[in-house]
Amino acid sequence: MIVSCSLDATIRLWDFSVLKKRLTESKDLSSFVGIEIECLKVLEGHERGVNWVAFHPSQNFIASASDDRKIKLWKYTLEVAWEHSTIPGHNHNVSCVMFDSAGRLFSNSEDKTVRIWNTE
Repeated sequence: MIVSCSLDATIRLWDFSVLKKRLTESKDLSSFVGIEIECLKVLEGHERGVNWVAFHPSQNFIASASDDRKIKLWKYTLEVAWEHSTIPGHNHNVSCVMFDSAGRLFSNSEDKTVRIWNTE
């Protein structure tokens, strides 16, 4: 899956399995016509634009960073996706959020801070 975010305050999960299959079967990109990626889910919950999204390295979690000064954790499967929790704490727009390889969550904000979060 691919995850994307938007200033319209949404997050989208995309299935690119058709595209991936076609890319592995043929290196001829001229044969690609039409939509090869399908939007599976639209996640809503932020109050302002979403600046960054990231997958957890080993669990079915997505973290999102928003101009509403919040980080959200989203749980997902192939069938459903939902808001798991909200992490307030920054005093300005949250610019970026990332998991490291151990699953720790890091964020940075326009409040000039970098934070490490305990997601347990």
